[in-house]
Amino acid sequence: MSRDITSGLNTEFTSSSFKIAFFFKSVWSSGTTYIWTGYDDITWDSQTWTGVGHLMGIPSVSETKEVQANGAAFSLSGVPSSLVSLILSDARQGNEVSLWVAAIDTDGSIIADPYKLFSGLMDVPGIQEGGDTSIITLQAENRLIELDRSREIRYTDRFQQDRYSGDLGLQYVATLQNKAINWGQTE
Repeated sequence: MSRDITSGLNTEFTSSSFKIAFFFKSVWSSGTTYIWTGYDDITWDSQTWTGVGHLMGIPSVSETKEVQANGAAFSLSGVPSSLVSLILSDARQGNEVSLWVAAIDTDGSIIADPYKLFSGLMDVPGIQEGGDTSIITLQAENRLIELDRSREIRYTDRFQQDRYSGDLGLQYVATLQNKAINWGQTE
């Protein structure tokens, strides 16, 4: 499988020493969160990413030859207990979650373009409560999980009107439900 890693990032990854960083984007009902594994704020992709240092747990991201949906579990430790209920109420299943890997040079600048390791959909967050702080674990599903879900389509006038306003092709479907139709010749 070919990769779209830039030559600068590839050169850095093949060198004997480099500093690695991860960028994590998650969409919540109140807005989008941008965090990274550094300690200071950094600007990349026209966004300011907040540094959380070692408080963010990055999962191992795996690929297989088979077409299957591999999920990931991201964690953030040191979350004040007062923010736990806010996080629980703000998380929505199906919201976007993305993870990039990048190389950082000695000046603290991002080298070339970070590579997107994972893109998926938010699932239910888990919480491990401690004394003053908690650990939030956010499960994410790969978008391929949608292949396992059935599509629910109802052939009703309401469904047709929602999709194609003004189309009257299904307006009599409800009256056909209990209608007796004789096929062929009657004796």
